[in-house]
Amino acid sequence: MISHILKHLAAGGLCVGILIAICFVCLDTWYLDHFLPQTQLGSIELSNLSLEDALKLINTEEQPKDFTIVFSSANASHSAQASQLGLNFDNEQVLRQYLSNLKELTVSQRLKLLLVSWKQPHQLPNRVKLDKELTQGFVENIAKSLNQPGSLPQAHLGQTNSPLTLEIEPGTSGSLVNVDQTVAALLNQIASKENQVTSYADKMSNNIASGQIIQPIIFNSDGYVLAPTQLSEAKRKAGRLVGRTIKFELESSHIELVFSDQELISVLAFPSGFNEPELLALVGSKSEPLNRKPQDAVFEYQPDTYEVLEFLPDLPGITVNQANITQQLIDISNQIVNQTDEETAGLENKVTTLDLPYTATPPQVSLESTNQLGINELIGFGDSLYAHSIASRIHNVSQATDMISGTLVAPGEEFSFNKTIGPVTRATGFLPAYVIKQGRTVLGDGGGVCQVSTTLFRAVLNAGLDVTLRLPHSYRVSYYEQNIKPGIDATVYTGNTDLRFINDTRHYILIYGQADSDNLSMFFEIYGTSDGRTTEIVDHKMWGSSPPPPAQYIDDPSLPSGVVKQVEHAIAGLKTEFTNVIKNKDGQEIRRDTYKSNYIPWAAMYLVGTGQ
Repeated sequence: MISHILKHLAAGGLCVGILIAICFVCLDTWYLDHFLPQTQLGSIELSNLSLEDALKLINTEEQPKDFTIVFSSANASHSAQASQLGLNFDNEQVLRQYLSNLKELTVSQRLKLLLVSWKQPHQLPNRVKLDKELTQGFVENIAKSLNQPGSLPQAHLGQTNSPLTLEIEPGTSGSLVNVDQTVAALLNQIASKENQVTSYADKMSNNIASGQIIQPIIFNSDGYVLAPTQLSEAKRKAGRLVGRTIKFELESSHIELVFSDQELISVLAFPSGFNEPELLALVGSKSEPLNRKPQDAVFEYQPDTYEVLEFLPDLPGITVNQANITQQLIDISNQIVNQTDEETAGLENKVTTLDLPYTATPPQVSLESTNQLGINELIGFGDSLYAHSIASRIHNVSQATDMISGTLVAPGEEFSFNKTIGPVTRATGFLPAYVIKQGRTVLGDGGGVCQVSTTLFRAVLNAGLDVTLRLPHSYRVSYYEQNIKPGIDATVYTGNTDLRFINDTRHYILIYGQADSDNLSMFFEIYGTSDGRTTEIVDHKMWGSSPPPPAQYIDDPSLPSGVVKQVEHAIAGLKTEFTNVIKNKDGQEIRRDTYKSNYIPWAAMYLVGTGQ
């Protein structure tokens, strides 16, 4: 009987134990997301509340006790009240940290804390924080008065290909406030002044009892100063680049990207390497204008008159690979600066020519698809520069270029520049500018037209067409030698002073030109159907140089009185000769055209203002 009763009691006790265990498991699960009994934040009772409900009870209008923050350095200190830097309670973080810490405890530890919480209250600390943006702004203002910028060593070449103008700045040392690190250190210090919630038993304590926090200002060194031996080595390396040019070419589109010795030297870093931000900026500024979208061909003309109404050649889109160019500049420059004296001695070719790295995007409409005349592809190209031209000359170059551009020449037909352009007068849109007439430079309508005939002559040479009339100028004109050797020019004037050639291909050809009045450059392109011919200018000779005569001064009423403007530079007389060799598609020579010029010496010319 007694044993039977004991069995029932044991069974009942087991059930009670199981029931108690289940209750504790439920309580533990509940308090994983709720605050334990008698938990308080200041005067706010959080017992048994979820995080969402607890956040609603936080009194956000209550402000923490203010204190002073002193930013200190070796030579100065700057103070601010914490309230100026957005002082506020960080109680939301305290609550979130509390619940997070509970979840990190074991089940037995949480149950123990639960039992303790029913006997005694537990106070969570009020933690404070600063506004990061306000604090950063305050430190940035401090930095303005404390920063002492240094400078990096840098090389300058005052004049291209002139070693005597090479200078090396050794650099200077300085220091800059590290704003980000100073702000981060202060925020961490503020956070550490209030106890973190590391366990349920944490109690609030105020560690800013003194009412002041001192935060050292963190500095970074700035600049670099070359030692004497490094300075000598820097000048030696930079000197290797004097007179050197690195050029990237895209011959099919007549594009060049040229980096001069001055530019290469300016991006050197010392004691070694390159100033990559400046190098990337240099490459970007020079290559970005070369990028273009693909251009569809447009060709409309009157079938009965062969008057061209509209023409645009097809052009592939171009995206220059700036990263590739940058790396090649670094590689080639390093090769140059590390050459020995023996390797550079007697070096004549100081231009390194490379293929332009790019990605091409084809147009949707090809030139060939627009016509049945054989205007299919580019067969000739010529260009010229005319920097320092006066305004009226610039206008005339553009005017004449537009008159020639769009001209169709039938197979076997002779082209005449004078016939195509017509009368050169103010009535036809030309302005007075300086022209060569009877061995003198005088004001006349259409000054600058010879820039156009000279450029077209170069395109005709490149296309290998049969030139039937070409006459050189009386004297060398500086405009025609800005991008090419002397002697490759063609003068035109009323009458038989003309530029003529025959279209000796089996298809029509079209002349297309553009004048860039902003950059003072122009070009002509000749389109047709290639028969495979190639051209090469060979045996360019110059001899018989003679000194220029005294300077000439010409009255100019368009300039104010007292103003003197140089429009021509003194230039020596010279005799030149070159040969254009034309070969067929099999490489056999089919024609050899020789052009001679005899330039008389010419004086510098100045315009003297006589106007009011």
